[in-house]
Amino acid sequence: MPNDKPVSKLPISIGPPRPHPAIRALRRHTQGQPFTGEAFPLPGATAPAIYPRPPHVEPPSGAFHFDELAPLTLIAAGASAVLLVVTIPAGYNAVVRHFGQNADDFSIVTWRFLINGAPVRPFSDLRAQVGTLIVPSHVTVELTPRDVFSILAVNTGAIGVNIAARIGGWFWPI
Repeated sequence: MPNDKPVSKLPISIGPPRPHPAIRALRRHTQGQPFTGEAFPLPGATAPAIYPRPPHVEPPSGAFHFDELAPLTLIAAGASAVLLVVTIPAGYNAVVRHFGQNADDFSIVTWRFLINGAPVRPFSDLRAQVGTLIVPSHVTVELTPRDVFSILAVNTGAIGVNIAARIGGWFWPI
């Protein structure tokens, strides 16, 4: 070959890589002290107030998690079945944060969330898969003491269908 020169013309550096410019600026600002991950105050700035997240978003301290899985259930044509029932103890609030379901045919099954027997909007007429049993979807259903939360599945088809459901969330003392 007439031209045996290397294709790449990138500069080669030997030694440890240089830190990112932001890290170098941070080190200059902290007078060479190693960065510990804590925020450092800027001159004249005040620290922002930190508020706890609401208990229906993030479990508070003292919360008890639950993860309930309904076993595979065969629902006959035109029949319905209550798959899961969770009763909230006195002195506790709760939130259902995860829901997943499985069915042989989602086009003939209607799913309903019920609190004390009353439908919960917008989960009162689900006709499609929301999440799977392995990867449930995020939902938010807030519950108060002594509420009874249940999932009802109605088979509107002419054949039987196998279904299963899973919910998860947490209780916390009030």
